[in-house]
This record gives sequence, C-alpha cells and structure tokens, in this order.
Amino acid sequence: MKHLVLKSFIDKESGELHLPASLFISEDYTRVESLHELGFLLPNPNTETLKKPTQKKGSTRQKKVSDHDVGENTESTKNNK
Repeated sequence: MKHLVLKSFIDKESGELHLPASLFISEDYTRVESLHELGFLLPNPNTETLKKPTQKKGSTRQKKVSDHDVGENTESTKNNK
C-alpha cells in the first residue's frame, strides 16, 4: 500500500532515502503507524484494512489429568487407613 511522505527520512529497514511528496510502500501496519506518529507519513486512508498484528497470548498450558502425580493420591490414601 502506498503512503505519502511528508518529511524526508532514511528507512532504517531498507536504507532508502524517502523525500517529501514521494510515496512510501509498505504493507506493515505497525511500521506505517509508527512513521505516521513520528510525522514522516500521511497514511493511505485504507491503512485500516492492513492486517494488524495480533498480540500473542502467554503460552500457559493447563495441566491435564495425566500430568498430575497419581502417586500422591495413593500415598495419602494408604496413610489414612
């Protein structure tokens, strides 16, 4: 997607010089928003259609029944007798 350059900058990812009134091409929503917030770009009005990064959830795995130590339960039942 093409975005209008407002201030000249050197792209840190490609090393290219972008001059005012030229077009910056990117499909990276986060990158475009970052450059817009810094005042370098006027994003394309359709920027919202770009895929926004999804936040990764922590990989906390719930314990399965098979993960529990079965030996603990049998030990405690033996002690209770």
